[in-house]
Amino acid sequence: MRWVKTTISSVWGMMGLQPIPTEDELHDRTEEIRERMLDILGDSGAELSPTVRRRVQYAPDIESLWYMRSEWMAAVSATQGEAAAAAHVRRLNISFSGLLPDALQSRPSTLSQ
Repeated sequence: MRWVKTTISSVWGMMGLQPIPTEDELHDRTEEIRERMLDILGDSGAELSPTVRRRVQYAPDIESLWYMRSEWMAAVSATQGEAAAAAHVRRLNISFSGLLPDALQSRPSTLSQ
């Protein structure tokens, strides 16, 4: 699996689609996002949704964190409300910039306007 990720990253880099973060940068930014998600979830959210807390805490990579945003948002909205949770997700999406393939980046939505 490591070979596939390395090969894909090399292809993206050669095509000039986005700068590829180093392994250390990727690890550090993944941990920052993980900590932010856990902080926003908070103790009350973790108590209501222990599975979400565990999944965020033990997510193996940045893509896993990306794909669990909706589940995380549902857990956050249970304690903070849907509007606050949606605002957290919008700010969190910015943190993923440059860490995912372009196809996985969020696109502007007409729903929030």
